[in-house]
Amino acid sequence: IPKINGLQVIHDSEFQIPNVLAIYGEKFSDESIAVFTERLRNIHIKVKTVNSLEESTVRLKKDESILVNGYKVEVTNRTITLFSADEIGMKHALTTLFVMIVEGEKTNNRIIRSTSFSDVPKYTHRGLLVDVSRHFFTIDVMKSIVEEMSRNKLNVLHWHLSDDQGWRIQSEVYPNLTESGEFYTKQEIREFVQYARARGVEVIPEIDLPGHTSAILAAYPELSCFGEQVSIKNGPGVYKTVLCAGSEKTINFLKQLLDELVELFPSKRFHLGGDEVPRKNWETCPTCQALME
Repeated sequence: IPKINGLQVIHDSEFQIPNVLAIYGEKFSDESIAVFTERLRNIHIKVKTVNSLEESTVRLKKDESILVNGYKVEVTNRTITLFSADEIGMKHALTTLFVMIVEGEKTNNRIIRSTSFSDVPKYTHRGLLVDVSRHFFTIDVMKSIVEEMSRNKLNVLHWHLSDDQGWRIQSEVYPNLTESGEFYTKQEIREFVQYARARGVEVIPEIDLPGHTSAILAAYPELSCFGEQVSIKNGPGVYKTVLCAGSEKTINFLKQLLDELVELFPSKRFHLGGDEVPRKNWETCPTCQALME
């Protein structure tokens, strides 16, 4: 899992898994090799980098003919060669090799069958949504989720970080947002985003606006149409009190808040929700009505 998206040929020979793999990385970053090394360390196999092909048992080679994010694997009885045109493709290749080694470790002879195959993603966006507003996960749990995503070639984490049930990001500009409930510090988020990037996973944050904002309004009730006191919710629902769409105060709040948050996420995409917004208050709010006019 996932199925190889290409033809696979099985050969008669076998590659014996050694206690130490010597890896030669031609024109690829150390980051991908570091993740591969960390994974193998957990199953008691060491990786050392070498400076020449002749010394290596695992070889990373650039091949511009391979499709974007794709890769090729060739296993003989003596060497394993991985080909890709780009960094993401090589991350996938090393992940596949790790899975092959794990499977090989399960056999009494610690072997990988000699084989050759190519693989390329069928879809460019292979995503998972994780809602930590309604069900908070620690950063360590989030890392374990990303690790499993990476092993299964999922490449986009849609991180639902705010809703009626909680606000989950530290804000130095608006500190009241995190007075109630669990949240991630900025440093935790930076480290997590880097952890995901090293595994080929893009993190797209979602701040749900202008509805599903009970957690925001519990901290800053003046951002609603009538300054209602609302509470962070304990269960599901669509709640009528939302951000005041006509207020300059609301707009300034969002500009400052989002300016602060986008710096934490290098993704070119930032999700702003937009779902299930009751407009009842807007219909009677003088400020909203004035803006509509």
